[in-house]
Amino acid sequence: MIAMKKGFACGLLGVLFLIFQGGCQVAGGGGSCHRPPDSIRAGEPTSLQLEMHAYNVAKMPITKRFTEVTLHYRLSNDKTYSSISMKLIGNSSKSVTYEACLPPIAPSEHEYVEYYFDFYFDGVHNGDRSESKTVSVSSS
Repeated sequence: MIAMKKGFACGLLGVLFLIFQGGCQVAGGGGSCHRPPDSIRAGEPTSLQLEMHAYNVAKMPITKRFTEVTLHYRLSNDKTYSSISMKLIGNSSKSVTYEACLPPIAPSEHEYVEYYFDFYFDGVHNGDRSESKTVSVSSS
């Protein structure tokens, strides 16, 4: 009975070791952080940044794990989105920051800007319009 318990405990520890040490071929997890501006000033370009984090970064540099980072936006009177490829502006071993600049918006023509980000993380598409942000356009 003791040998059976010992064998089970060793087997369980072995499985846990494989899971926590990356024995599976599943990529490490990740996440993103974006702080929308309170408002967008009409007539001025607006910088939007997206910071992304990843775990288990020893297998591949983080700059290769997040690809095709894109900002999609539309103005209050538009039905379709425009797209801007985002530029890498900073990285560390576990995070990257991308930036895109919205072009100046004509004063008094638009009430808000709606936007969202999308990108590929380890080859898997992330992002959709259901996660869009809406920010008002101010003239002052």
